[in-house]
Amino acid sequence: MPHKIHSAISGLLMAALAGFLAGAQEPLINARDAFFSASDMLAVEKKTAAKKSAKTMPVRRNEPARQEGGKSSGPKPELAAAPPLREAESYFQRVSLTAENLPPMGLRYSLLKRTPQGLVEVSTEAEFHAGDSIRLSVMGNRRGYLYVIARGSSGVWSPLFPHPESSQLSNEIVPGRLYQVPGGEGEYFTFDEQPGEERLFVLFSARPVDDLEELISTLSGKPAPAPDRPARPAPAPTLSASNRYNDAWVDQLRSQVQSRDLVFTRVDKDKAAAPAPVGGGPEAAVYVVNASTAGTAAGAGRVVAELTLRHR
Repeated sequence: MPHKIHSAISGLLMAALAGFLAGAQEPLINARDAFFSASDMLAVEKKTAAKKSAKTMPVRRNEPARQEGGKSSGPKPELAAAPPLREAESYFQRVSLTAENLPPMGLRYSLLKRTPQGLVEVSTEAEFHAGDSIRLSVMGNRRGYLYVIARGSSGVWSPLFPHPESSQLSNEIVPGRLYQVPGGEGEYFTFDEQPGEERLFVLFSARPVDDLEELISTLSGKPAPAPDRPARPAPAPTLSASNRYNDAWVDQLRSQVQSRDLVFTRVDKDKAAAPAPVGGGPEAAVYVVNASTAGTAAGAGRVVAELTLRHR
């Protein structure tokens, strides 16, 4: 039975992914739906099957009709409503008890801008100006290890989460819990008078990532591993951030996740149906899931995302 569940969920997600990449039709399941519930996707499959008579041919999902230009004119499956974002942590505690209920490994990320009224979610494609202060907000839907690194003007990448100078001993995150980067009291990314672009690379992994763990321990001088992370030899004295942790190194991290397995959905603020979990107003966020992890047990898989902060 678990194998059939896995197959049904994976089939739906891969169909969505194929349409997303090829542009032939709209995805049947978007990343936001998949982020919250594998069981909802299974319910869609069962609902389709229930409409068929037991005496008919084996169940096959009808291909949606297509309009000119390759767009699908067929209706999208009706999914159960996602839980309120503020209750996501308790929701994932309930749905993560068995492997077949696990949603595909995914991330929700957004930018929080400081305003006189408090923090407000803004589009990840927004342009910022001198004096603007923001944070990155990240939520995972499974237990895993979160890493956020930034590219400086020199081309060298350095860690933001976990930060080498932070007292935080673990970057293992709780499903449905919001994490802000930087997360210290009164800490923000504040843009100066110099225009340009800053790049952030976010990696969410079911297991610790050796290269990133090594970078953090090298810069922090704290090589002591967590209990579930075996000790590794100390890096050679010649190792330096300036000659190793560059764009080619990040490209290698990116290549370890098959891009065809990643499905993205952007929630536009003017079309959002749910309130943001931080601050007031509707949500403005991006969801990304790894379709190859649908219905699988925890312990394997990665999700990556990249952001460009535009400063004009």
